[in-house]
Amino acid sequence: MLIVRSVTKEKRTVISPRIPILCKNYEYSTMNRYHLLLLLAFVSFTSFSQSLSDPIEDYINAGIKYHDAQQYDKAIAEYEKALKIDSKHQLANYEMGLTYFHKGHFDKAADYASVAIKTGGENTIPAYILKGSALDNGGKTAESIKMFKKAIKKTDGHHLLHYNLALNYYKIGDRGLCEEQLIAAIDMNPSHRTSHLLLGLVHDEMGDKVQTVLALCFFLYLEDDSERSKMAVETLETAMGSNVERDEDNPNSIQINLSGDMDSEFMSAELMLGLLSASRYTEENEDKSDAEIFQENLTSFFKMMGEMKEDGAKGIWWNLYTDTFYALAQSEHMEAYCHVIRQANNKESVEWLEDNDDAEKALDEWFKEVFAD
Repeated sequence: MLIVRSVTKEKRTVISPRIPILCKNYEYSTMNRYHLLLLLAFVSFTSFSQSLSDPIEDYINAGIKYHDAQQYDKAIAEYEKALKIDSKHQLANYEMGLTYFHKGHFDKAADYASVAIKTGGENTIPAYILKGSALDNGGKTAESIKMFKKAIKKTDGHHLLHYNLALNYYKIGDRGLCEEQLIAAIDMNPSHRTSHLLLGLVHDEMGDKVQTVLALCFFLYLEDDSERSKMAVETLETAMGSNVERDEDNPNSIQINLSGDMDSEFMSAELMLGLLSASRYTEENEDKSDAEIFQENLTSFFKMMGEMKEDGAKGIWWNLYTDTFYALAQSEHMEAYCHVIRQANNKESVEWLEDNDDAEKALDEWFKEVFAD
């Protein structure tokens, strides 16, 4: 398993530079909080992998250049030249559909994607994603869901097929199926940052603080300094302390509010989060900095999760998140990790990392070793 982190100093990424697929740019109230999440996904393929023969190659390359310059009509004209030579050429149909998608002509985008899918080849997965996104953006979400489910069955699967299906389930308000597909995406590619992010945000919506913290902590290591990271840090810090209320008239009185599911396997962990958050009000911690308290609380939480894990526990909550963070909490890298994941919103963390570059590199090496197999 390979975990690839995207950092500011060295942009390490699992994303190939070609084939952007616009996913769901929804305009409805429940999505306002997540507009940064849903703007753009990328397929980890390269459209130039297909062997092309002149002059089709020249026409497609010219079309791609026009597309990237947002000169969509000129791009379409080039793709039309390629399709006159070979009307079923997979890449030409895919690129034509992608350009129509950007123009907002979703029916045409779906039609060209369908031809690319039927033809088959190395761009079949991107074509499925394009068709599903076009159907959804064209108001055919139910059809898009059916298409993604069919694509998953017909192919060996791909994390972005599961991710885009999860987005559709999110749109229609089915958080359970959304979670199921996000977990499938993460199982296939633990480096897919947006799946971790959406998983954390979905559980934040449902009031599941433990799952929110685990998923966002993983996301924030993979993507630590972006607009999405700022949103994730705010959500993480809120989840770690939002179930604690202090009585203003009686400062020594603190109330810990738990979620409604008393049978949840994470209930004791949620209680621990509340107790850790409440500890900031003790005399022992009153002179400690916010960074010190954050590190101590997160370390304690990670260790507690590891100690809670039962033999035979399955799923990413235990075998990916808990195992990783339990090992991290017992390492010498927690201070660097806490500064890494908070730097998007924390000037002190940025300064600490600038002064402790070796510590950040050691953290990255630790993650590489943990996920080397």
